[in-house]
Amino acid sequence: MLRREYLVFDNVAPPHDSVSFAIVILDAFTAEVVTDNIQVELLDANNANQTLPFQARRNLSGMWVFVDLPTQPFHRVKITAGNAGYFDPGIIDFIPPAPNDPDVINKRRLEVFLYRRPELAAKLQATVVAGLVQRAGQAVAGAQISAMLPVALIPPAQLPLQDFITLSDERGAFALPLRLPGDAALAPVSVTFTLSEGADQRQFVRDVEEQFFYSFEQPIDLQGNAITNDPPLKKFGN
Repeated sequence: MLRREYLVFDNVAPPHDSVSFAIVILDAFTAEVVTDNIQVELLDANNANQTLPFQARRNLSGMWVFVDLPTQPFHRVKITAGNAGYFDPGIIDFIPPAPNDPDVINKRRLEVFLYRRPELAAKLQATVVAGLVQRAGQAVAGAQISAMLPVALIPPAQLPLQDFITLSDERGAFALPLRLPGDAALAPVSVTFTLSEGADQRQFVRDVEEQFFYSFEQPIDLQGNAITNDPPLKKFGN
């Protein structure tokens, strides 16, 4: 039975919110939407240290939606993801599309991909390669670690080839998840690993197999060379 006190009759239509833009936050490896333990803030365009009072709304699909923002050349967004097990993506500037843009709806959607911190990446049911990055014996935070599969193994439909990428944490630690395509998962694959930070870069080619955990046996020195610092890659598991 419907209780009458909850019925409201009003001839005036409620005002509609105008969507300024929406952010969807994705795991860079699985492409799954990340929703828990994420903080999204709008910053003053002229002062990145000042947070604006506009709050994003979460919709059912996991998007963070900003509505009725003042018109300006760009909106500055800060995403904090450490509590969810990801590296913070840094400050992002979103440039609104022109109102008459025929693709205005899609261009109001901003996709942000997050890289897993080592402790979260190590729990994946996937190939994971871990290690430590140093420079002259000191941990290097924020180094980029990428893995490139042999082009011959990539199906034409998946070209152009995309690297697998992650970062090192404050300890210099990293854990990079990989996915080996198709039949390549049945045998070892020679993968090129590139580690870089600033002007320093190292590159290694190592064989890996699907569904194993690997670790470089010694720290990788960004200023080292193949003679003094060429750590083997150790496989764990059956």
